[in-house]
Amino acid sequence: MALTTTITNHQYTDGGPSTSQAFVIRWRVVSDIALTLTQSSATKSIRDATCGEPGDVFPGQTFSTSSLLTTCRLRSFQITPVLGSKGYVFDVVANYSSEYTWANISGGGGSDKLIEPITVDMEAGERTVQAWRVSGSTGFALPPSYIYGKSYDIGGEAIDDVGKPTQVRVPTQDVRITIMNDCSKATLVAIYDKINTVQGCWNNATFLHWAPYEVFCTSANVSHVRDEWYRITYNFRWDLWKDCNQVPEYDTNGKPKIDGPGKKAKYVFWTGLKRNSINHNLIFDTCTDSTLAKQYAKEGTYLTYP
Repeated sequence: MALTTTITNHQYTDGGPSTSQAFVIRWRVVSDIALTLTQSSATKSIRDATCGEPGDVFPGQTFSTSSLLTTCRLRSFQITPVLGSKGYVFDVVANYSSEYTWANISGGGGSDKLIEPITVDMEAGERTVQAWRVSGSTGFALPPSYIYGKSYDIGGEAIDDVGKPTQVRVPTQDVRITIMNDCSKATLVAIYDKINTVQGCWNNATFLHWAPYEVFCTSANVSHVRDEWYRITYNFRWDLWKDCNQVPEYDTNGKPKIDGPGKKAKYVFWTGLKRNSINHNLIFDTCTDSTLAKQYAKEGTYLTYP
């Protein structure tokens, strides 16, 4: 059996960061013997002579993130007998696509690049805590400068009622950074290592909008998108009190020590959970360009690069 294949049409689509690249190729296939698609060998022969298997890179290309076509993989194909050809002529339509987006950054002095889409969600909130002291100037006790343990007396303006605390609301902000990950380039093993490294840790280096020791990673999750693509979401929290709480010094009866009759709690301390620290920027290491990815996450677009 011999097959003659001819490409009859090309169609390329690129919708920018919000959509993926897509490429359609149409072939006309002519066989020297009659074929029927109910025979697996015939279907396989036509497929192999044209588009190949789902997951294959664009015809004639080797996978790389350096050009438009080299990240596109075959997602689906259709083989249709041409009406009246009696099994000698077939049309094949193959659909190639990629989740990479083309970042046109040459205007900023860099080279155009294909990068993984990144999205950021922010939600400001607050947590209700018991407090004995606040700052007279800001309405909040000054946040602790350390990361965990128990401090000396924090000072500030006493707001308790003979040792009984007052409820206050401490500002927080939750930030979710989502990165599309190509597992043909960085496997889930690498992603697991990143999550295991940053989860529960403070940032010990400047991270997006925050100076060292201002945010910690609360959690992360992985969800499958399609084929080799997974969506990785890291959740971070900024907390004005750095996730700490206030605690008074207690007497032997378990009651706050009072600074004289009818007075306020005598000593109040910061207390917080012990956490390790890490450079959170390592979550971008699996991206094509970690510097560009970090700026994309901070500013919401690659158009500001560099």
